[in-house]
Amino acid sequence: MHLHQALRQPDKAEFLKAKVRNIQTHDQRKRWKLVPVASVPMVVHILDSIWAKLRIRCIRTEEMRKYKARVNTHRGQHIRWISYW
Repeated sequence: MHLHQALRQPDKAEFLKAKVRNIQTHDQRKRWKLVPVASVPMVVHILDSIWAKLRIRCIRTEEMRKYKARVNTHRGQHIRWISYW
């Protein structure tokens, strides 16, 4: 589910909480470092990010168990041997 779709759902507050949890986890584990775009050399290829969101349900009762959100890099912008190998 894309962000604009999740924000139209009646349970959008749960998706927003999941996004905050994901960002806090990345910060706590020091997985990224925020830098100004102006400080990045022109030869560096900056990738956009997209959010993946999903609801996890109990199979038997179809009751909501939890909401997940994950930030990903935009796969359409990857360049082999530069963005990945």
